[in-house]
Amino acid sequence: RSDTAATWRALLAFLGAGYYHFEWPHRDTVRRGLEWLVSVQKEDGDLFLPADPVSNACAWLYSHGIATTALCEAVGMTGDPLLRPAAQKALGFVVAAQQPARGGWRYRPRTDSDLSVSGWMLVALRAGALAGLEVPPEAFDGVRRFLDESALPDRPGGDAYNPREPEQRRSEISASCMTALGTLMRLHTGTPAEDPAVAAAAEVLAAARPSWGSRERPVRDAYLWYYSSQVLVHTSGDAWEAWYRGLGAVLAARQTREGPQAGSWDPLGGLPDRWGAYGGRLYVTCLHLLALEVPYRHLPTYRVSDAARE
Repeated sequence: RSDTAATWRALLAFLGAGYYHFEWPHRDTVRRGLEWLVSVQKEDGDLFLPADPVSNACAWLYSHGIATTALCEAVGMTGDPLLRPAAQKALGFVVAAQQPARGGWRYRPRTDSDLSVSGWMLVALRAGALAGLEVPPEAFDGVRRFLDESALPDRPGGDAYNPREPEQRRSEISASCMTALGTLMRLHTGTPAEDPAVAAAAEVLAAARPSWGSRERPVRDAYLWYYSSQVLVHTSGDAWEAWYRGLGAVLAARQTREGPQAGSWDPLGGLPDRWGAYGGRLYVTCLHLLALEVPYRHLPTYRVSDAARE
């Protein structure tokens, strides 16, 4: 449970559609979300609002990294000088929490590294850099070091969730998630889309068309689709178009049409989303929207291919 994470998800869905806090519809909703994030920020820059012991143990750095992305994206889209100090402080906490030897992040500051938490933190750093905020180059160097450690030598384009614990996240769908995440991280740290490992990963991801799956083989995963969409839009041409059309068709067929929850997706309906029991309706709805918004590229961090060539 994390109000910080819930707020960022909603904010990024609005920002990704081009809605911000100065004008246009939804400006008051976006403004209140941003103001709330700033109101809970601690002096050291941390944006996580504690909840219960279990949530605090595993959601802290996830929540902070994702909320930092929302603040930085808002600064990048609007240049708002009132948000810049909070966004810069939040980036400072990201940098301070990085594990110095391995170069990534895990559940608590400076303790260890896994690909999942590290991915969210890297996107926050990229959003900050693209917004003109200060991000030390050494932070990106550390991420590159961790990506080198995470690469699977026997599977081009594949990455391990935690290279020190290779048996963690070994299922087929977990492997696909790590492929998508590791590849996006490489794009964010300067690897060109034409790189052989990136191309190999894109081929695997494009072949995994979005689907609910079956009870015998469930493959519904908003987290995977969110990351795959950002990789494929930069790498796969016609394959991306086919993948994206498939995503739209699958999501349109399952979207709630009536009642107070119209427009959302049931995290457990039909077949449960892989993380639906943990993230809930807001989680799957916002990640679906963000994946669908990728072609519009209102969020600065969606332009990873341009950054790779800087």
